[in-house]
Amino acid sequence: YLYRFYVIRDGQEIVLQDYSTKNSYNWGPITLADYYMCVDAKDANGLVTTDMKFIKIAAKANTGIDVSSWQTNINWSNVKQDGISFAMLRVVEGANINTMKTDTQYNYNVKNASINNIPVGVYRYGYGVTVAEAQKEALAVVNSIKNGGYRIQYPVAYDVEGDAQGALTKSKLTEIIKAFKTV
Repeated sequence: YLYRFYVIRDGQEIVLQDYSTKNSYNWGPITLADYYMCVDAKDANGLVTTDMKFIKIAAKANTGIDVSSWQTNINWSNVKQDGISFAMLRVVEGANINTMKTDTQYNYNVKNASINNIPVGVYRYGYGVTVAEAQKEALAVVNSIKNGGYRIQYPVAYDVEGDAQGALTKSKLTEIIKAFKTV
């Protein structure tokens, strides 16, 4: 027998392997869609038999939460039971660049999210309006993550939206964001 593997997506046939003696094919979808996974088997007389399976590749909804000291003591077991699949934790608090500190709930949140198998990322609500201030904020974030002792699976984000940063030009804000990312 010779085997031909292909998928049909949105009415289009995509050949994965043309006729060959190889009788298996490992395939993974590139995009979310409905697929028909097909194999044609051709015998020595040229008779082709087709087997077709319908496969639906759907997006799994990821629902996350953003938390900080404002939410006080979160029951992370309940968060998990509610279907939350990730959390973004504020890691550093303080509008004054010189007195920033680890968010008072960060260590509690990262520990208890981890215990409940909820992957986390972190963010800093930015206040820096100079390259040096953004770098100082980033260093505070890095130190707080290290001191927390838990693995961060999601991104480190720099939240730029406040009055001071909002008043900056696009090019200046871009410069500050790039500075934060380089630490």
